[in-house]
Amino acid sequence: MPSRNWNPTTSRRRIGGDTEPVKRVLVIENEKGGGPGQLAGAATDRGLLIDVRAASRDDIPDRLGEASGLVVLGASYDVRDAERFPHLYTVMDLFREALDRGTPALGLCLGGQLAAEALGGTVEQGEHGPEIGWKTVRATEEAAGDPVAEAVGREGTPLLLWHHDVFVPPPGSMRLLTHEDGYSEQGFRLGSVWGVQPHPEADAPILAEWVGSPAGAADLRANGVSDEDMLGPAPANSPGARRLLEAWCDVVAAARPE
Repeated sequence: MPSRNWNPTTSRRRIGGDTEPVKRVLVIENEKGGGPGQLAGAATDRGLLIDVRAASRDDIPDRLGEASGLVVLGASYDVRDAERFPHLYTVMDLFREALDRGTPALGLCLGGQLAAEALGGTVEQGEHGPEIGWKTVRATEEAAGDPVAEAVGREGTPLLLWHHDVFVPPPGSMRLLTHEDGYSEQGFRLGSVWGVQPHPEADAPILAEWVGSPAGAADLRANGVSDEDMLGPAPANSPGARRLLEAWCDVVAAARPE
């Protein structure tokens, strides 16, 4: 099994006649099938290298090591399931370390809920039931100037939502994203940590895998959502969702080495 302290040999890329280290983004895959999707292309286009560590392989590190960024993906289970999935405690520690170090970190859906819980917010079951489908999410007024919020825009961007729990953002955080057609808390930022409820990483192939899985299909049927409701808008909406990831990757690429 790989070392629990993530400290890989640093790759380098050539810039003119010189070389500089390639920045690495540690990506936590909480559940098999919940891979990086559009994040991979967004990172590569900005010269970043992603290192995906999976709970299914038991290779999630307990420290950030040389990572220049952290992304935590979603899963079909929830924060309150941490007793069954104890790696979630490690993931929450990584968010705390990222905040302390000033390392850019991004939590997506369950990842955003873990960030909220780790940094002093709360996570609870949505009182109005699950929120599933493509919804127009917009930046809040107070998030003006934030790169992730600006990528979503004040007019809003259709983003994929598929969650049963909701977060109350940590004290002192900025309300980043919202929408009026469901749960209003869709994103926050505290220091170097962003937590968002949507799934911007989900392109059409990944979404088809989720929709076709037994658990996913059962969840959709139970909530009156058709496959076409999910898959039909994906080709048109995925590029706009990717802009959120690109904006965050720009932050990592521009950050000064520690």
